[in-house]
Amino acid sequence: MRHIQSVGPAVRIELLVRGTGKTVEAELSRDGAERLALSPGETVYARPRRIQTFVEDYQI
Repeated sequence: MRHIQSVGPAVRIELLVRGTGKTVEAELSRDGAERLALSPGETVYARPRRIQTFVEDYQI
């Protein structure tokens, strides 16, 4: 886990995927984050419930 940021009632977490160097962003409730007592640098395992993928070369 690289970074944790509280955003209102949610917590956003930036995860580094082992062996790839790629990052994945995850979001969970503030209560859920407090129960897990997460901290940067910690190894975590995640199971996605809802996935959104964004293509890198998109234009608005």
